[in-house]
Amino acid sequence: EYGFNKAHSTVYAHVAYQCAYLKAHYPVEFLTANLSSVLSDQDELLIIKNEAERMGIRILPPDVNASEEECCIDNGAIRLGLGTIKNVGKAADAILEARVKKGRFESLFDMCASVDLRLVNKKCLESLVYAGALDGLKGTRASLFASIDRAIDYGNSFQRDRLSGQTSLFDLGSATVPASLPEPQLTDVPPWAYNELLAREKDVLNFYVSGHPLMRFQDEIKGFSDITLRMDALEGLRENASLSVGGLITSLKTHMQRDGRPMAFLTIEDFDGSMELLVFGDAYEKFKHILAVDAMVLVHGQVSIREGEKKPKLRVDKALALSESREKLAKSVHVRMKTHGLEEAFIKEVFESCTKVAGACALVLHVHTEENNVYRIRSRNVLVNPGKDALDLLRNKVGKENVWLSKSAA
Repeated sequence: EYGFNKAHSTVYAHVAYQCAYLKAHYPVEFLTANLSSVLSDQDELLIIKNEAERMGIRILPPDVNASEEECCIDNGAIRLGLGTIKNVGKAADAILEARVKKGRFESLFDMCASVDLRLVNKKCLESLVYAGALDGLKGTRASLFASIDRAIDYGNSFQRDRLSGQTSLFDLGSATVPASLPEPQLTDVPPWAYNELLAREKDVLNFYVSGHPLMRFQDEIKGFSDITLRMDALEGLRENASLSVGGLITSLKTHMQRDGRPMAFLTIEDFDGSMELLVFGDAYEKFKHILAVDAMVLVHGQVSIREGEKKPKLRVDKALALSESREKLAKSVHVRMKTHGLEEAFIKEVFESCTKVAGACALVLHVHTEENNVYRIRSRNVLVNPGKDALDLLRNKVGKENVWLSKSAA
């Protein structure tokens, strides 16, 4: 019998068992190693990142005082390495070498006085600021960025003085900055806007670490999108299937159709992955006012699958700003409860909370029994408000993950 495939199956099963064992018994180490291996692939990276967060393992931004060159473990969390930042490269070794010699960097100026500025150049320092690797030093990212030229000049002057022996008599033999060359002040500028900070962070890390611009629309995306944009979810789509997805538009390229009208190719991204959108003439003319880079939208269309392409695309026929979607689409509020430990007094509290947030949406209860049965009950006489304050009130009673919106009334 032909046995080549059986041999492969045996080896893959063995590798799968080893990975499962490591993930179960050494989850932080396992995910740290996996994260280091997929940093150039955004889809795979997001899978590892989201799995770490699901398991309660934090992913920390790079830090010039804590990171190694590659991802490492930092008090039970995963700390991104300096080498994961675009435009850093060999400069990571120079930073680590200086840190070993002098210890912790106290400021941007202290760091520039200590590292090899031929490697840790302006482009590298800008990327370090963007990535949040200097957040542990004095100043905001905006003030650190605005002070880079001044810090490089200071570092060059300090190193020239040290090489030529031009130090103050009081500081001879000292490893600290000479008193004859006091540190300048950081440039005083307003902090970056939250979305600008995140966009610059993603530009050099390939994903968001400090937050996500879509966080304020998490309920809308979960409630009104038919799928997440995870790779495995996209692989299960069928040609011409009707689909709604919500997210952030990260790229846009326009093109002229044969009839002379513009169309657009866009990329939309949610918390789990990304998808390309095709918006032809009629739809683009109707919705181009909300289809722009950094716009947060909900789009509807039909799936397009072409042989040889890695991912399916979506032909868009409708679009709606996420900021308007809750008001226009929310039809029901869902609450999940378990019968185990459920008491009458608690049920009354939940009911009272629902009456306090009365509105126009149906209330649907999902009751989970100890036998793993789920009973779905729609209230006949209670309608609730789908607003954020109303959902927060209910979540305070039953937990954040046990309350969600839906565009269906049932």
